[in-house]
Amino acid sequence: DIPNVGAGEGSTPHIIFLLNFLGIDLNEFFIKTAATKKYGIEFENWSGDREKFKHYFVGNVKNDYAYHFDSQKIIKFLKDKALESGVNYIQDDYVQSFKEGDNIEKIELKENGLMRADFVFDCSGFHRLIIGKEYKSKWVDCGKYLPINAAIPFTMQRNEKEEKKGVTYTRAVALDYGWVWMIPLQGRWGCGYCHDSDLVTEEEAKQEIEYYFSKKIFSRFSRPAIKFNTGYYNRLFIGNCMAVGLSGGFFEPLEATSIMTTCMQLNFFLRAKGYNIDQKEFNKTMVKVNEQVLAFLYYHYITKREDTKLWKSFESRPVPKLVKKLVLPNGQFKKITKGEYKKIIQANKIYESVFHVDSWKTFSNNLIERHPSVVHNLYSVSFWGSLKKKLGF
Repeated sequence: DIPNVGAGEGSTPHIIFLLNFLGIDLNEFFIKTAATKKYGIEFENWSGDREKFKHYFVGNVKNDYAYHFDSQKIIKFLKDKALESGVNYIQDDYVQSFKEGDNIEKIELKENGLMRADFVFDCSGFHRLIIGKEYKSKWVDCGKYLPINAAIPFTMQRNEKEEKKGVTYTRAVALDYGWVWMIPLQGRWGCGYCHDSDLVTEEEAKQEIEYYFSKKIFSRFSRPAIKFNTGYYNRLFIGNCMAVGLSGGFFEPLEATSIMTTCMQLNFFLRAKGYNIDQKEFNKTMVKVNEQVLAFLYYHYITKREDTKLWKSFESRPVPKLVKKLVLPNGQFKKITKGEYKKIIQANKIYESVFHVDSWKTFSNNLIERHPSVVHNLYSVSFWGSLKKKLGF
């Protein structure tokens, strides 16, 4: 009885690798999921000046795009493919698991009773029923770094002019208390307002959206806000159970990192040919991945904006350790090579480097170097005075 969130409609190029591995025809996928090709993200107003810049997918010439897709249609599409390939599908409610040591021997379902389990993927979403509640893996809370904790999903129709655009991007528009995503699908925009619900009520957030778009969007039939905690479990793989997707952690969908890390986990699993996977290496790698995601998303907020409580709050927020290693006192990204970058983030294998070094430079060039006369929020005199010793400057 746990519903899907149904708001994730953007991805990264990792999904192409997974679809290819599964032998899925990309043209069929494109048609049946109402997809468009995603070449990156267009950021608007992140410095409070209505300027725009694009973060393109970089680092892989052969695979420089991903997909936008209808969340409900992709669920049906992948389920149909699973059934076609012989997967036995049982719809039932999970009750509990029975373990021998760390391994789950059986799971109890409400209608079907006890069932033997060789391996279990915990896909229980924000409820986090197994890895969180049963295994009690340690939760790493990242809310002190990233205050966005709610999203209000909504849709809008695309007009004929927008429909004809062959190259599409996810739009990320910064507002007073967060940012709006706009994902172009075939026939509609999939949208949502990610915001800090501690600073603005759901009704006020909806009013801000309608003011921005200059039209009525919400009614009593609109979807309610989705609340979430920012962070992740330090062990996603325990015994014969692996938490995948939201059950293992979540960051605001600024760079479509949730689906990205899911694809990375599954590719990791496949490279190990199934169950013969080094758990310690896997958990260590996924911690690295989440640390990189945290640092990169945080870097989006190193901006000259200080016009509202949300944007001004980054003056006093703690700084993720990877940001401290990669960023100069004026907020600029260090001028380092790809090799030096991989060493700093401890990416010993190719799949441990989540974001290309050029992605960091994109935000440094557009949010910091473009405003050389502005004293950066993060490095204001009061804050920088207490921080520079820790960074060694």
